[in-house]
Amino acid sequence: MNLIGGKLFIKIDPGHQMIVMDPDTGTIEAEFVAYSHSPSAIASPDEKVAYYTYGSHLYEYHLETKTTNPVMIGDNPATLGQTAIGWDFVQLDDPDYPGPTLFGFIGNYEGKAFKYNLQTRALKVMTLPLPPQPTDIYNVASGPDGNIYSNGYISGGVGVYSPDTGKLVRYTGGVGQSESIFTLGDKMYFGVYGDAKIYEYDPAKPWKANQNPRLLFSMQSESQNRPRAMTGSEEHHKLFIGTAPYYGQLGGAFAVYDTVTGEKQVYRNIVPNQSVISLAYKDGKVYAGTSIYGGDASVPVEKEAKLFVWDVATGKKIRETVPVPGETAIGALLVGPDGNIWGFAQGTLFIYDPETGEVIYREEKFPNLHYLTGGVDLEIGLDGHIYGTAGGKFFKIDPADKEVTILRDSNSHFLAQDRMGNLYFKNGPSAPYGNTLWRYTLEDKTISVTGVTLDRAELNLSPGDTAELKAEVEPAFATNRTVFWQSDNLGVATVDENGKVKAMAPGTAKITATTEDGDMTATCTVSVK
Repeated sequence: MNLIGGKLFIKIDPGHQMIVMDPDTGTIEAEFVAYSHSPSAIASPDEKVAYYTYGSHLYEYHLETKTTNPVMIGDNPATLGQTAIGWDFVQLDDPDYPGPTLFGFIGNYEGKAFKYNLQTRALKVMTLPLPPQPTDIYNVASGPDGNIYSNGYISGGVGVYSPDTGKLVRYTGGVGQSESIFTLGDKMYFGVYGDAKIYEYDPAKPWKANQNPRLLFSMQSESQNRPRAMTGSEEHHKLFIGTAPYYGQLGGAFAVYDTVTGEKQVYRNIVPNQSVISLAYKDGKVYAGTSIYGGDASVPVEKEAKLFVWDVATGKKIRETVPVPGETAIGALLVGPDGNIWGFAQGTLFIYDPETGEVIYREEKFPNLHYLTGGVDLEIGLDGHIYGTAGGKFFKIDPADKEVTILRDSNSHFLAQDRMGNLYFKNGPSAPYGNTLWRYTLEDKTISVTGVTLDRAELNLSPGDTAELKAEVEPAFATNRTVFWQSDNLGVATVDENGKVKAMAPGTAKITATTEDGDMTATCTVSVK
């Protein structure tokens, strides 16, 4: 709420509705939609005009005529690209921007800002040269390239960790805070907070903001905000998305996107007044879990979460049930090792038989666990156990007797698995906070060597010189990383058990590093002159 020119500008959610009220009479003088905030509307220096943003454009409201219109730059509306967040009129030491200039940040990501001058009507959108800052990890997922992707809280971007090399690459921009990340075929899909935006990323191509990843669509028109879950079917070239709505609203959506044709269907309130927060796919059917909760600050009206089944061939919901009576959210679903659908409704583990449509097992495992629209992650380990995180706990479930073993009692959130069976989670006090990625290696699993490289392919030495070669075994966490060294010409160059080479006499020798596990080799040619 803001007082401008003697009028109250009152922002109402849901719906981003702005009301202009005369505080003396209580008369509503105008209503319009405003996305901007901090503040939602800002006064011109003479308080005759209030500025706000709607969509990606800058607007002005004229208090005298009670009318709104987009700010025009020549013949075109002033485009900011995103919503204004935190703005004010300032005086800049810039001759191109004399007098009052409206300056503000736009969006949560990439350090974007704008400045608009009242006298010259000049508008500039820029990226501020802000120093890099550590970002809390908000999500963790595996990619089709075998790498582990982590996404930043609020500011977005990704960190890409290679289990094979142990190297980390960071990409800023491109995607914002991702509520869900899913791999389908050779592509990755990011479900980004704010208008439920869906991006597609091809890891085989360079990361370039606005191109790769590319925005496929948003669900702004359906009043959806957070894409909480994704799954898919390569056979049907379909991506399935579950969402939670805008602030203050109930009624999430289930969306179907065709990755070949680009067509999408959005089914809001597929379960009335509930969000869709967990998904699993098996044999032409999508299994979806809901939550009675909606957007932040909404008040639920339903009493218990539902599990519904979607038939991909017919494009219809064919079944709906309550797997755990009285529980309010189904935070995770997984096709289990027995072919049934395993899930958590709050802290209760349940198993659903897709053939009979019956729940064949349910037992409370975490009595104090409670979440609104997400909070559990599950993966099937290569050892056959089901691993998960819930309420900060990292655990495994024996599929035979359903016994839960706590592997880490706190600070464990999200979960992803690499091709070698290692599990990754975020270490932090709560789901949004913490910026370190942890790895768990299965105790009873041998991690085989996949390759070896040397830090140099050639060495040029003089007689008597020494040099040390370094062998890098892949993956970095292989169980047996022992390397043997050998020279094919000891008269020219020798090598010891640590890779130290000594030049003996002029000539050429080949130094070979061989892994004990797998007999992987790498060579370096030594020339002695």
